[in-house]
Amino acid sequence: MQLELIHNAKLPKSFNSCRWRRGYNPDLCFVSRRLAHLSEKAVLNPLPKSQHQPISVTIKPAITKSEVPFRRRFNLKKAKWAEYNEGMEKALLDVEPTPDNYTMFVQAVKKTARADIPRGCRKDYIAGLTEESLQLMECYETEFGNDPFSDTTSKLGDALMESLGKERRKAGQDLIENINMTQNSKKAWSTIRKLNADAKLCNVIRCLLSNRMFYVTFNNRKSRWFHQTNGLPQGSVLAPLLFNVYTNDQPLPEGCSRFIYADDLAMATQQHNFPEIESTLERGLLDMSAYYLENHLRPNPGKTQICSFHLKNREAKWELDVTWDGIKLKNHQHPVYLGVTLDRTLSYKAHTQKTRAKVSTRNSLLRQLTNKVGGSPKYTAYIGTSLVLLHR
Repeated sequence: MQLELIHNAKLPKSFNSCRWRRGYNPDLCFVSRRLAHLSEKAVLNPLPKSQHQPISVTIKPAITKSEVPFRRRFNLKKAKWAEYNEGMEKALLDVEPTPDNYTMFVQAVKKTARADIPRGCRKDYIAGLTEESLQLMECYETEFGNDPFSDTTSKLGDALMESLGKERRKAGQDLIENINMTQNSKKAWSTIRKLNADAKLCNVIRCLLSNRMFYVTFNNRKSRWFHQTNGLPQGSVLAPLLFNVYTNDQPLPEGCSRFIYADDLAMATQQHNFPEIESTLERGLLDMSAYYLENHLRPNPGKTQICSFHLKNREAKWELDVTWDGIKLKNHQHPVYLGVTLDRTLSYKAHTQKTRAKVSTRNSLLRQLTNKVGGSPKYTAYIGTSLVLLHR
């Protein structure tokens, strides 16, 4: 049986030492891997006259109904507008259009709306629930009540989550495809609220993208204020988040793997010979070019680097012949990805040598400071010891 550790660093410590005045987590909780995503660990109140706190692991259902307070709302999508118009015409025949009859007009509107426009509220609601998934949910609730740890319960829960996720993705895609974000901003923000259901986050994003102004300083002189109509504020926390949301549907070319971190994308493939690698990468780059063109993004082949990783010493100097948008990509023997210097054999020798050179430079500066800066002998000795550890 494959087990997985259940741990949450935000929980309080399960053991508080009176001698050392510190808290520890010596008690570990392991559950089956198929139940790990449904398990929740909790640290309970401490035992009387003890330094230990009991730990509980709760197995939650795969899906739960979200309960909302009862509040009647008009469902305008299911309204009978033809009957509503006829009812309003009949109700207003004997009502003269004068200010004194305003109360009668309001009552007629309410009476006709109650008859022809559904007005209700669902206390419990599950997005994406269909007839098929409803039957799955009933079977899952029965099995979960009998034995939440059985294989049958786990399989039914996975099937239920897959069915609900499929319907939710389909509804979201249909909603986005039918909306022009550039022309109808009110409807666009309404869509974001439906997808996220967090009004505060939508307001923060609205403030980030609207009413942005800047000025330029040159030779201690400031220009007039300009309105920024495109792009995102540099250094903002939400900018990477919005970029990831915008580029989350990048295609995965056939035969390739990808590694994404913010705006850095690395595409890799594994084949038996170099010509197959070159053809696979070129096909993948064609798919990426089509995606970038459709989403108004500009690729930069001039800054794109390629490298091959293998243990064939006879072909150590082989250079891949890959073109992207008519530009031949530059081969690099030691590419740097996310601060890590890679090499052909993935031995990380080049990265360690570069790190060692940086540390040696810092050590030299600190060694000079320990000789020149005055202070207590303990402080100077402590710096000298740290230099030896860093050098190793």
